Amino acid sequence: MNKITQHNPYGATTEKDVVAFEESIGYRLPVSYRQYLLSSNGGKFENYFFHAISFGQSEIHPIHVYFRLGAAPEFARLENMYPFSQFHDLDGFSEEFKKYLCFADNHYGDDLLMDLERGTIYFYRSDDDGDKDSFGDLEIVKVAPNFRDFVDNMISKKEAWRLSD
Repeated sequence: MNKITQHNPYGATTEKDVVAFEESIGYRLPVSYRQYLLSSNGGKFENYFFHAISFGQSEIHPIHVYFRLGAAPEFARLENMYPFSQFHDLDGFSEEFKKYLCFADNHYGDDLLMDLERGTIYFYRSDDDGDKDSFGDLEIVKVAPNFRDFVDNMISKKEAWRLSD
């Protein structure tokens, strides 16, 4: 089990904050993600590398930032990450991206998205920005069936280096 090693250094969030955010986006957050926000509000995990198949290749990525509710610098605030289509020149796909919440990113500016209807976790490569004609052409790959599985299957830095060799 992957454990939280550092809670949000800028402060906690409350049930009231979570409910207000849910009302503002029009979706109830998946239970495991909701619990994570209430317990650590974007805290860091001991294991923070995840695996994705992207552009047909197996890749391992570190999490750079888990976005937080309220107490955080502007670049790290979850409230600023919705709607996702406002980023990466994706305004043409605003309807398709409406059900996705960007909850974290890696060091390369790629994003982790949560399907707010199903809870599924996806990886979005920002190399795709603005050069696709249809939503189906974007490189959005499933990483985990839900947030809990995503967290539990992350690997350590040592394991990531071993697998990268």
